[in-house]
Amino acid sequence: GKPIRPRWYDLLRGSLVDELLYCSGDIDIHVVNSSEPAYIPPEEIPLHPSSSLQQYALGFLLTVIATGLGYLLELKISPTNLVMIYLLMVMLAAVYLGRGPAILVSIFGVLAFDYFFLPPYFTLAISDTEYLITFMALFLVGVVISALTANAREQAQAAQRRENDTAMLYFLSRDLAAADGLEAVLKAVRTHLEADFGRDVVVYLPQGEKLVPHISADSVYPAPGEIELNLAIWAYRHGEPAGLGTNTLPSAEPRFMPLKTFKHTVGVLSIKPLDPTLPLSRDQRRMLEAFANQTAQAVERVQLAEQARQVKLL
Repeated sequence: GKPIRPRWYDLLRGSLVDELLYCSGDIDIHVVNSSEPAYIPPEEIPLHPSSSLQQYALGFLLTVIATGLGYLLELKISPTNLVMIYLLMVMLAAVYLGRGPAILVSIFGVLAFDYFFLPPYFTLAISDTEYLITFMALFLVGVVISALTANAREQAQAAQRRENDTAMLYFLSRDLAAADGLEAVLKAVRTHLEADFGRDVVVYLPQGEKLVPHISADSVYPAPGEIELNLAIWAYRHGEPAGLGTNTLPSAEPRFMPLKTFKHTVGVLSIKPLDPTLPLSRDQRRMLEAFANQTAQAVERVQLAEQARQVKLL
């Protein structure tokens, strides 16, 4: 297929098409164009934390505060020492606002320092070329500080998310291990999933040739419709997720997760997120898969216990 990336990206990172043409030898290479825009399923889109407009506005406000402090201290310290105030604001922006706002503060800090504190005043012209080194140092140190501080902040947030995920799995595993029947297992699954992920949790289990939904007795949501039942059957037969955020009918609100064990698929787990318009993040998809695996093991354990009881009775 014809690449959808811009040309400059290929010039910097190399082109797969050019590499194929160069290495193909006697093989003919046909590059096919498409009139339709490229479609990337939400399942394949990595979600990265981004800063909001409010955070960028707060970053600009930090620059204004640094400039005001510089006016108050201008007569007491040299202009080059005023740079430290802007670096302090860059560090605060990196800690509390994120990488993008911190870089914005670095850029505005350089411009504000030149405009307000260096002659000729209230212009961006520079009378002393030595200040160019100060500008470069302010900008580079600000970018480095923002990158390092933002990385540390993101790593701390990732560690917190991993801790929360571990706690969620632990509590689910504990309740599933204590459940002594199918209804107890399904109740524990619904309780944890609705508390951590969304609403309207339904577990589909096979009964003979049919796939039957198991709904909570006190559920306020309507019973699954024909489309949802067909999606559950598809996920059960193919052993792949379906519905929201997948390649199979992504417009559906619920997400259907097959309950797979080492031997076979024991059922399907359906859940509707609180906000179906937002795609599930990679961490959320991973946690749902872990919840589905735990549920599958618990359902299989209950089924094996029932089979053993029937054999003993016979």
